[in-house]
Amino acid sequence: AIASGAYHTCGLTETGAAHCWGRNNRGQLGDGTSGTDRGSPVPVTGGLSFVSLVAGAEHTCGLTSTGAVYCWGYN
Repeated sequence: AIASGAYHTCGLTETGAAHCWGRNNRGQLGDGTSGTDRGSPVPVTGGLSFVSLVAGAEHTCGLTSTGAVYCWGYN
């Protein structure tokens, strides 16, 4: 699964780990930083496993298999 925002993209591995790359001005990559753009995928912190992702202009949200939703980036 892949989700694209305005200037960033996130994808899921076969195990459900989320990785994101691109612009990170609002923390939308989920790696615990902001202001550092990434040209290669970086893992989203927290060690969660997702079944789907959605991305907006400057945020990303993921749905876990238990139905919990987590979001990161610009509120």
